[in-house]
Amino acid sequence: MISLKIQENTLNLILISIIFLGSFFFENSIISFKLIYVLQILIIFYFLIKYSKIKIDKKIIFLNFIVLTIVFFKFDKSYVYLILICFLNTFFFLNKIKNINLNHQIILQIFFTIIMLLFFKTSTSLNNINIELFLFEEIKKNYIHHQTCIFNNGIENCEFNIKRLRYRFLNLHSNLTAIFCLIITYILLKDLNKKSFIFLFSLFGILFLYLTLSKSGLIFFLTILVLTLINLNTKFLLLCFFVFNLFLGIVSQNVSSSTTDFWDKDPTVGQEVYQKEFCPKIKQIPIIGFFNECDKEDNSKNDFIKKLKISPHNLIFNVMGYSTFYKIHSYGMVVESISNNLQYYLFPNPLYRLQKNQIINKNDITSKLSAHGLFFLVLLKYGLILGTVFFINLYLFLKKINEKKLFIAFMFSSTFLSLDIFLLFPFFLLSLLIKSGYK
Repeated sequence: MISLKIQENTLNLILISIIFLGSFFFENSIISFKLIYVLQILIIFYFLIKYSKIKIDKKIIFLNFIVLTIVFFKFDKSYVYLILICFLNTFFFLNKIKNINLNHQIILQIFFTIIMLLFFKTSTSLNNINIELFLFEEIKKNYIHHQTCIFNNGIENCEFNIKRLRYRFLNLHSNLTAIFCLIITYILLKDLNKKSFIFLFSLFGILFLYLTLSKSGLIFFLTILVLTLINLNTKFLLLCFFVFNLFLGIVSQNVSSSTTDFWDKDPTVGQEVYQKEFCPKIKQIPIIGFFNECDKEDNSKNDFIKKLKISPHNLIFNVMGYSTFYKIHSYGMVVESISNNLQYYLFPNPLYRLQKNQIINKNDITSKLSAHGLFFLVLLKYGLILGTVFFINLYLFLKKINEKKLFIAFMFSSTFLSLDIFLLFPFFLLSLLIKSGYK
C-alpha cells in the first residue's frame, strides 16, 4: 500500500514537472507551444479525471452547444480558450477535487526562483544595435565593474546596480512573465499557514515585480494579498470586473473621439497627441494626475518623470503614461467600431469579415483594433454572441471552483492584457489540485 502511494506521488510529481517545463517553450520556435499547451491540458484532464467527479451539467450543456458554431467561421487559435472553459464547466465537478499535497514547498520555491533568475533576460541597445542580455550576465558585468572601481578608486562612488528596465522569462512578455511567476509562487506556497504565506508570497512577489516592472503583475499581486487578508464576495468582484470594463469602454470611446487619430502615423504624432490633448484631461485627477509622463506648462518635466530618470523602477507606477494612453485609445476605437458595425460583431472573427468587406484594412487590425485587454479582445475574437457565452461560463466557472481568490486575481490582471493570458490557464487549473493550508 505504501509502495503504491509512493509510486502515485512520484507520477504526480513527474506530470506536474512536465507542465512546468512546458513554460520553457513560450514564444519558442523549437517546438510549437500549441503542442505543449495540448500536452499540459491533457495532463490536467488526467488529474481531473483521477481526483474529481465527472458529471454532465445539464443546465448549461445546451448553452455551450452554441460554441460548436465556430466550425462555420475562419479558425482562430483563441477559440481553444473558449472551448476549454465550456468543456470544463460542462463535464467536471471542479469543487469536488481530492487535493494533492506538496512537500518541501519553500525549497521548491527557492529552486523555482533560481531557475527564473537564470533565464530572465532583457533587451538593450549597444552602438544602435539591439542585443539581449540575461540577468546573470548583467549581474556578472556589474560585479566586475564594481570590483574594478573599488580597486582603482576606493569605495566612494562605486555603486553596484542593475540598470536595465524590464526583464522577462526567455521570450515571454514581461507582463505575462510576472503573472506566471506569481501563479507558480502561489501554487508552491499555498499549503503554508496564512502568516507564512503572506510573508513569503510578498517577499518573492516583490522580487519578481521589481525585475519585470509589470503593472498587470502588480494588480495580480495586490489582489491575492487583499483577498488573503480580507474575505470579500468574489461573485461581486467578478461583477465589478465587467462593470469596470464597460465603464472603461465608455471613457475610452470619449477619449478616442475627442483626440486626434494618430494610428498609422509617425510615433512622435502619438506622443504629441498624448501631451497636448490627453494630458490636459487627466492633470486635475487625484493620483492619476501625478503618475504620468505629462510635461508641465512651463515645458519642464514633471516630478514623476524626474523620478523615472533617477530610478527607472518607478515605471511600475506609471499608470497614465504613453503605453496606457495607447491602450485606452485602442479600446475607444474598438467601442466605436462595434457601434458602427454591430451586425459584423454578432458572430465570431468579425475583423476578418470587416476586412473582407473593405470596411477596415490590415493595418487597422494590427494597430488601433488590437486591444490589449481580455474583455475587449473577447469581443474582437468571439463576437458578441459567443463572447457572452464565454463570460457566462467564466461566471459559472467561478461558482464551481474553490480557488476563487486566484481566479479573481487572474481576471483583474487581464484588464490590460490580451487573451494570451490564457496561455497560463493550465497553471491556474493546476492550482485547483494543490492543497491549501488555509481558507
